[in-house]
Amino acid sequence: ADARRHFARSELSGMPSERAVLYEEKRRNREASGQLPTSPSHARYQPAQVLDNFESRQALKEVRWLGKEGRWEDALAAFARVEEKGPWLRGAMMNAFHRSHRHDLVEQLWTECEERTSDLYSALIHIVGARQPHRADALLEEMAQRTVEPCAKLYGTLINAHGLAHNTARALDLFREMPEKGLVPNAVTYQVALTACARASDTATAESLLEQMRAAGFPIELRHMNIMVTSCARDKDEAKARGYIQKARDLGLRPDVVAYTALMGSFAGPEALDKADALLRQMQEEGVALDSFVFNALLRIAVEQRAPERFNQFLADMEALGLPHNHETKLRFRELQDMQAHAPREQEPFAQEHRQHAAPQPSMAAAEAAPLPQGWQSALDPGSGQPYYWQTADPAGTTTWQRPA
Repeated sequence: ADARRHFARSELSGMPSERAVLYEEKRRNREASGQLPTSPSHARYQPAQVLDNFESRQALKEVRWLGKEGRWEDALAAFARVEEKGPWLRGAMMNAFHRSHRHDLVEQLWTECEERTSDLYSALIHIVGARQPHRADALLEEMAQRTVEPCAKLYGTLINAHGLAHNTARALDLFREMPEKGLVPNAVTYQVALTACARASDTATAESLLEQMRAAGFPIELRHMNIMVTSCARDKDEAKARGYIQKARDLGLRPDVVAYTALMGSFAGPEALDKADALLRQMQEEGVALDSFVFNALLRIAVEQRAPERFNQFLADMEALGLPHNHETKLRFRELQDMQAHAPREQEPFAQEHRQHAAPQPSMAAAEAAPLPQGWQSALDPGSGQPYYWQTADPAGTTTWQRPA
């Protein structure tokens, strides 16, 4: 009873998790500002099974919340109280282990699961898919062998996993495969397919998907326009990114902090800082609530323009607004350190001033600043916020946590 009361108070408080890193911070920030989820793992799916008693329903809520807070031991205690543990409760418990980086316990619980439903497979694919896309495909094959019928949610999770692993072609193949399986793409699967294209800067395919989505009767919403802006920004196509901002307005949608932050990603060249300043003023005039990620984008531009004094000013403005430093802010500090390490000696006092903010381990900073070997790329895992690596020629077979030497 005490645990349930604590859960209820915490859920109502809306306090963000201190353990959260980059992607988790972004998700909570966007939810708090009214931006709908952009990942199938965060969509409000209804359980396929009926949780027919209060104990099961309450345990599911507790395990999910405690998992988000990184309290896997407490989540396990709530899980253990339930005698009949259905697939949804088991999936929530696996996710709680995953958020605490207890992948050994994820595998142990999966091995113990005799009843493996489409929802449970989806939960495991969400956990391992981005790091091990080949295993995600193997789990799909295992489902066929066990005659477990896939659902649209599972395909959304698979598409998202391959998109995160930069296997855009495979993600789109899975999307096109859905009708063959008797599955109709829903709003979530369209969205994750769009996002996969955006990560690969494949704006043309994303535009085609957007038209298919419109033809299928799904409304075009601001989050879809934001995905298109992000895709254009990755190509540094500022004109096209601004075009999608205008298209959003033409649809009666008001650009939000996500849209403008994405637009900043398209700024390049000697005028990038001036454009960022102008956009920041526009956001303030429109009453758009600023967040840490807007300032992270500004800090990135300052580093790219080799403007440490502007970095300092943006940082001061960020702190004056009471906005916290997050994982991405730390990455910007490391980029600043790398820039200062190669800067003329007269800029050394500024570098010395900012070393105290970043406080990374010197060996870690040096390792992360070193370029990757030819043919390798890196990204952040959405669940842990940790970097992972893959070879461009074979993403599915080479994805690893270990930074290549």
